[in-house]
Amino acid sequence: FQTHWFFSKFQLSVSLQDYTGFYTKEEENENAIIIRPDLHIKQYYAFGQYVFNNKKFSYMSAFSYDQQQLRSAGSLQAGLGIYYSEISADSSLYLGDSGKNRMYYKDYQIGPNVGYAHTFVFWRRCYFTASITAGLGLSVKNTDNKFRLFPTFLPRGSLGYNGSNWTVGVSAQVSRLSIAKINDSRTSINSGILQFTFTYRLPLDIKRIFFQNKKLN
Repeated sequence: FQTHWFFSKFQLSVSLQDYTGFYTKEEENENAIIIRPDLHIKQYYAFGQYVFNNKKFSYMSAFSYDQQQLRSAGSLQAGLGIYYSEISADSSLYLGDSGKNRMYYKDYQIGPNVGYAHTFVFWRRCYFTASITAGLGLSVKNTDNKFRLFPTFLPRGSLGYNGSNWTVGVSAQVSRLSIAKINDSRTSINSGILQFTFTYRLPLDIKRIFFQNKKLN
């Protein structure tokens, strides 16, 4: 489950993901695929950002299509994120190294983030939006039960046409969260969403049809 709310001055993202069963390729043999049906990953997070230049830059025009940005503009953004990650398996999490023999991992993180987003408007109604956010998560429980800082990356992109009557676009959002480092092995969880949108706005005044007071003769 993923949901992303975009408003004029801020945006909020919530993700609840639960996966069982993965595969990986051996480094020595690219054609070999190792199936891991026992591997179970959970990741829950929520983060929000304030858009500083909200009078000229609009997330809503690029991702929810509730507004139209008529001129190219960008904005700095900053916020806070909260993350919970859990990895478990019936055997070692690290393939090819039974010495680590770790079958369970849990991590809680909280930390600030900062980024920049820009929308390029061309041919009046066409647009391209790119956004990159980086942050630091303070891990309060990890492999050695010590406080550690891990990086987070949250890129976004959107391309399309946003006209008066209809909209067509494609957007992508990705999250990369580092959660552990054991000796020389680094662990991170990457997830994302790719969305295609086609919208036609019906010429109906819903407010007038359902909420307008009728005059009695």
